[in-house]
Amino acid sequence: MTDEQALRVLRILQEEAMKDNSAIILGDAKAALVAGLQWQFAAGSDSRSQIREIRRQADELGARSCVRIGRQHHAQTGFYAWDTALSDESRPRRIYSFAALLSHRLHPAHAVGAWRIAQGPCQGQFAIVVTEDHLPIADLVLPLAQARAAVARFRQTPDLQHPDGFWSNDQTEFPDAQPMVLDWADLSPGKHERIRAIPTDPLGIGTALGLLALVVSGLLAITEYSHHQALTTMVNDIPAAQQALAYDKALQAVRPRLGADSAAVN
Repeated sequence: MTDEQALRVLRILQEEAMKDNSAIILGDAKAALVAGLQWQFAAGSDSRSQIREIRRQADELGARSCVRIGRQHHAQTGFYAWDTALSDESRPRRIYSFAALLSHRLHPAHAVGAWRIAQGPCQGQFAIVVTEDHLPIADLVLPLAQARAAVARFRQTPDLQHPDGFWSNDQTEFPDAQPMVLDWADLSPGKHERIRAIPTDPLGIGTALGLLALVVSGLLAITEYSHHQALTTMVNDIPAAQQALAYDKALQAVRPRLGADSAAVN
């Protein structure tokens, strides 16, 4: 199988493992390792353009959170599309990527891992992880028959034929695999494996903040102008008010005389 054929198979398998096909591998009530993320490379000349690309990919995949590992120009982003509103399964708040954890534990740099899931709705299925240069390129949750086929296809590619490059916790189904032992009590997944909200676009935030500043400034200017106009009107009305008050006082002063003159005429 050529590299191009292997990539085509990988894309097909990834399409089959869309959105709701993630699964908890290990964990407790507070945190868990999850397999079944969709890994993508985010092209971009700088961090800002890469974040925009990640947000575009997340929209396409319907993902709400992700994990990113690797260096700026050599990195992969794993998208997590599980939605609590669409699943009967309860998951803890802190979620970590199984593939991200394995990416720096599997050796050599190009390796395949097959983990038999022992809990949850996907119990008995396999989490298949493929790494290239210690970065995940495949992260699938598949039934046994499909898992066997996927492993066989991946193992046909030249970079994944190393005898020590295949790991599994199930030597019955995969007797040629190196034993993979993971104990949740001994694992310490950290910030590099944690799945978090999709990163925000710095340019978008800057633009939004700039627009907000303009709006606020405009509102303040309008308020200040209105206040200024009210003060101006008030100041301009003072002489008129004073004149009216003076007229009223004068009228009050002459009213007795007007009454006396009127009586004399009668």
